[in-house]
Amino acid sequence: MSYTRRVLLVDDSIDDNFINTRLLRKTGFTAHVEVMKDGADALNYLRDLAQEPRREAAEVPQVVFLDIRMPKLDGFEFLSEYEKLPDRFRRQLVVVILTSSLLTVDRERAAGYSSLVHYMVKPLTRQKLEELKDKLAYAR
Repeated sequence: MSYTRRVLLVDDSIDDNFINTRLLRKTGFTAHVEVMKDGADALNYLRDLAQEPRREAAEVPQVVFLDIRMPKLDGFEFLSEYEKLPDRFRRQLVVVILTSSLLTVDRERAAGYSSLVHYMVKPLTRQKLEELKDKLAYAR
């Protein structure tokens, strides 16, 4: 049984998306992974889900792993727009930064977004997923 029903990976790295999808499935974190290669596509996807209040809850991702550096709409721009979505919708999701950035300025900037639950540095690992599970269990 999966820890979450559905995960949304938002990252422009094809390799990272492939590896992370396999890890998320192999560890049992989730059985279904949706991949978006930039923040604009991901935001449009979530907006569509938010506008359909009768949509099955199973279609809404429970966890969003978000990269910071992406084309079209970066992670911070995504978060700014994401926070404009209805609260009733956002309460169903958990947003986690998953980035290669070790910059303190990025961590500090990320901390300013109320929708962000956790900041992780790549690579995603089994141990990091276990730590995230513990953090999410505590937050619920």
